[in-house]
Order: sequence, then C-alpha cells, then structure tokens
Amino acid sequence: MGNNICNHTETRREDWGTPKWLFDALDGLFKFSVDLAANSDNSKVERYMSPADDFLAGGFKKLLMTFPDVFFHEKWAWCNPPYGRSGCGKWIEQIFMVPNTVSLIPASVGAKWFRQCWAYATCIVFLHDRLRFDGAPCVAQFDCCLVIKGESLNHGHLRDLAHLGTVVPIWHTFPMIGKVA
Repeated sequence: MGNNICNHTETRREDWGTPKWLFDALDGLFKFSVDLAANSDNSKVERYMSPADDFLAGGFKKLLMTFPDVFFHEKWAWCNPPYGRSGCGKWIEQIFMVPNTVSLIPASVGAKWFRQCWAYATCIVFLHDRLRFDGAPCVAQFDCCLVIKGESLNHGHLRDLAHLGTVVPIWHTFPMIGKVA
C-alpha cells in the first residue's frame, strides 16, 4: 500500500502518457498510423493530432486534412484521450467517426458517454490490472478498458487481446464465423 500513496493534486493532470508496455503490445497487433490525442511529450506514434490540431473541433475530416496520405480503412488509429469530467464523452463522439480505432479510456460503464461504446464498438477489453501511466506518481485509482472499433478486427486480434484483459465482443458489430454454441 505504501507504493501507491498519492496526493490527489499530483494525479489531477488529464494527459498522462500510455504505459510503454501496453502501447508496444497493442502496436504489435495493430501497427498504428496516427495518435488522435497526443503532444510532443507523450506521443507514441510519429504522426499525431496535438491540442493545436484540435481533433475535437474537426473530427475525422480534420484528421484527413492533416494527414491526407493516410488511408484509414486499412490503418489503425490510437487514442488515449484526456480523462476529465467532461472530456471522454466529447472524445468518444469523434473517435467513433474514425474507421479503425483503439482507445484507452476509463472503464466508466455507468457513465452516459460510455453507452456509446456499447453502440459503436466492435469489442471492449477490460484490462486485468489498473495502470500506472507514464510519468504518473502512482497507479491510477480507476479501472481502464480498450474500446476497439474496426472492420478489420479479426479473431486473431481477440485471442491476442485476451492476454491483456477480458475481451467482450459486441456481437451486433463483430462478424460471426461459424455457429455459436
């Protein structure tokens, strides 16, 4: 317990970096072409949308204008949005406009904005353990999940994601192969 004592003011930031081990595991599966919510200090992908690019104001159209040479129907976007009281809901609306995305968000299943995840995601992965974000003084005081939306998500991805947490495919969006027992 002594290793995780945090002063509340130390953890107030909303832009903690994704843990390297988690990003590396996901990038190995998805080969991300762009980071939708980053800055020069915490970006894990060479191409990223910074606060100055204002992804929230322009969404997918802004993304295509910023990176016109990236064809997103075959590429994956990464997003670890700011986690403020009002932040995730605004981000979720824009994230789901991008064809293939993997987002790291709080597992706030009771939040109104989280209901959109059930409606639009292909699967949700509830991570096994709480995360220590890059630069954070302690482990997060909340659970996180990966919300994945993508036509090119396959059963191999689901198998590999199971090493990170409990995988919940959203059956109305995920293509079924074979019969369900």
